[in-house]
Amino acid sequence: MRYNNESFTRDPSCGKGVIKAMFDIVRKGFVLAALVPATVAMAADGTRDMRSYVSPQVQLVADDEDRNTGQGIGFQVDFGKAITQRYGIELGAFYRSFDAENNVPGQIDWDEFGYRINNMLFFNQYKASQPYASLGVGLAHLEPAGASFESDEPFADIGLGFFLIDRESENRNSLRVDSRYRHMFIEDDLYNSSSFGEFIVSLGMAFPIGKRAEPLAPAVPVATGVADADGDGVADKYDRCPGTPGGVGVDSVGCPLDSDGDGVPDDLDRCPRTPAGVAVDSRGCPIKQAPAAAERRFEDVNFAFDSSAISEYAAVLLDNAAAEIRSLQKKFNSVKVQVAGHADSIGTENYNSGLSTRRAIAVRDYLVSRGVKAGSIVTLGFGETQPIASNKTPQGRLLNRRAEIRARAE
Repeated sequence: MRYNNESFTRDPSCGKGVIKAMFDIVRKGFVLAALVPATVAMAADGTRDMRSYVSPQVQLVADDEDRNTGQGIGFQVDFGKAITQRYGIELGAFYRSFDAENNVPGQIDWDEFGYRINNMLFFNQYKASQPYASLGVGLAHLEPAGASFESDEPFADIGLGFFLIDRESENRNSLRVDSRYRHMFIEDDLYNSSSFGEFIVSLGMAFPIGKRAEPLAPAVPVATGVADADGDGVADKYDRCPGTPGGVGVDSVGCPLDSDGDGVPDDLDRCPRTPAGVAVDSRGCPIKQAPAAAERRFEDVNFAFDSSAISEYAAVLLDNAAAEIRSLQKKFNSVKVQVAGHADSIGTENYNSGLSTRRAIAVRDYLVSRGVKAGSIVTLGFGETQPIASNKTPQGRLLNRRAEIRARAE
């Protein structure tokens, strides 16, 4: 910066050497800000920490050659708040001091302080870092030593940076690196230059304010406006197990979770962690011995509305039932299997009677396809006459759309 007073004029050859060195430092800062996020784990979290934060920083300034002083150092404090996952605002205050270089005629000391508002554009959130771009405006109060005046000058800056998050700390404090270019607009005739610019590199910390929100349990996403009749979080067009009872945990295709793979869903399994290949009963417990002359009842098979189709979930239950029935048929001379079909109360009695019979036949045919002797199976259709739950609720109607399977060994 040159004043109208010629006593403050500097030798430009010295300043250019300083600026070149500082520009190299700042250029490396920009490269660092751009590359470090790529060196950390690249699995995206998908969400940002939305808490407010305080960010103290130390700064190194490579000043414009029109400023009759050496490089500057400073301190800045920002208060930030995320407005959305992609956008945030910072309010900051700063102080910077520029010292004249030895043996450089015309250089003087400078002080400046001021404030700014910073617009933050956040990129993808990574496991350990949060990169961003920023655009800020503010006002700087300039105090050149030995001059007969001071001035307030507006400025704008643009930058790149990132927060390096300490995921081991309870509060998730962050290391912050920031590189930016500041352009100052001179509004009066105190200086020969109408504007000047300078690069600033900052290193600091960010301390979130308040308690960190607990992460939400993962859920299977459903597109807005897509039908999901059983409310399990999987759209009907992708749901392989329609009619899953409410509250039952499901996998990505809408079928009840079965951690030990025994064919009994976790919410009904009384013997979790059953070894693979072990035959289990309807409670998920290993079969020890079929009781002589005793009746065995298997888990009910439920159906979608107005349907007798066997769902994937029902097929797993029937595979398990068929394996046990075959075992009984090998041990006993006579094994009688009864399949009773039922319906909810929607529709006429005659229609529901036929529908319940079709459901019983569908179960019989599936058991036969899995090796159960066809002659041992009797099918019955009770229509809507034997409900086990209220037909006034969707959950109750689902329970009533069923087929009951019993086996008696003698």
